[in-house]
Amino acid sequence: MLGGRAERNEYLLLHAFHRAGYVAPNKYQTDFKRNKKVFDTENDAATAEKDGNSRPLRTRKAQYVGGLVLEPKIGIHFR
Repeated sequence: MLGGRAERNEYLLLHAFHRAGYVAPNKYQTDFKRNKKVFDTENDAATAEKDGNSRPLRTRKAQYVGGLVLEPKIGIHFR
């Protein structure tokens, strides 16, 4: 759950569970694979330093590289 409204709902549910005497369920982690990749990259960096290599074996690229930028059209809003 992300965002202010969702966080508020989550805490309201948490307090309702507590008031009723229930144990609140754990959060469901949807990005487990993404976190594992970051952890593996950190481990590769640590082993690369031990082996004497200056860079890790795998590097992550930005996902937004290569976006198309359009030139603005003059006078399009003043018709």
